[in-house]
Formats: sequence, structure tokens, C-alpha cells
Amino acid sequence: MRILITNDDGINAPGLEALTEIAQEIAGPSGEVWTVAPLSSNRALPIASAIPTPR
Repeated sequence: MRILITNDDGINAPGLEALTEIAQEIAGPSGEVWTVAPLSSNRALPIASAIPTPR
């Protein structure tokens, strides 16, 4: 089994390591778990790019 974990809160986000460990248990010894996250939080990035800047 292959599991991909992503987030936008950054690689050091609370709970990401715990979620990865749980996914590894689910995937089993022959499974793969990949965790992909930015170095820092990008939580509001999509909203920020969608809101026009006043001129």
C-alpha cells in the first residue's frame, strides 16, 4: 500500500510526525509512506492570492 501525506502548515507542524507514524502502521512493512510539506506554513497562501489588493 502507498500513502501520501500532504499539508500546508509546514514540515514541523504539530501532529504531522504522529500522522506519518500511523500511516506507516497502516501501510505495513511492505508499504510506502511519503510526507510532502513546505518548509514553513503556507496556510493562508491560496486566500491571500485570491483577494485583490486595494490600490
